[in-house]
Amino acid sequence: MEFIEKYRPYAEFAYFVSWPLILLGVAVAIYQLKAFKKEAKTRFQRETIAMSISILDRKLQSIEEYATNAFRESSYLDSPEFSGEIIGLSSAESTFNQEWLDWYESDDAIPFSHLVTLALNDMENFAHYIYSGITDEELCYKLEHNFILSNIEGFLPYIAHARDDEDHVVYESIARLYRDWSDKAAHDKTQKELKKIATKLKENKRPESFKSLV
Repeated sequence: MEFIEKYRPYAEFAYFVSWPLILLGVAVAIYQLKAFKKEAKTRFQRETIAMSISILDRKLQSIEEYATNAFRESSYLDSPEFSGEIIGLSSAESTFNQEWLDWYESDDAIPFSHLVTLALNDMENFAHYIYSGITDEELCYKLEHNFILSNIEGFLPYIAHARDDEDHVVYESIARLYRDWSDKAAHDKTQKELKKIATKLKENKRPESFKSLV
């Protein structure tokens, strides 16, 4: 007891002095944790951007190569012109002119059809990367949506021919990507037009009317 009583004031002093140090240590640890999280998030974003650009670049080159080879194939060059109407991305409501349909379903079109399948499979894989979160959709859209949409539009008759209805599993990711990015492009175009109109209205104020003398 004498020992406790003797050193009690020192223990109490150490106890009260240590609290600010403990709080300071906790504050430093929280700050370091936040800094680490911020750094990890920044690193993850950079890696995601780098991977998205890498995947996008590879897929664009591959799609362009398959598309070029397909539309240079001799069986396509001798094919009848497509004069049907594509509604949606399926054959449910679309129409195909008989001459084109007979050619595309014949053995003569097999070399071309094979190249079309390779190109569409590549597009489907790219769409899977988008919707699985492997690549950053918004980044890919901003960089190359015009290229992707124009390529899909070039293959619309062949996509529609392969799909019985809008819920068909064949090329469903292509169909989804085409709808989503077309809507985004239309929305962005409308916004740009609205901004131009707003700027024009701001620069050209409406003239005031003459006041009546009566």
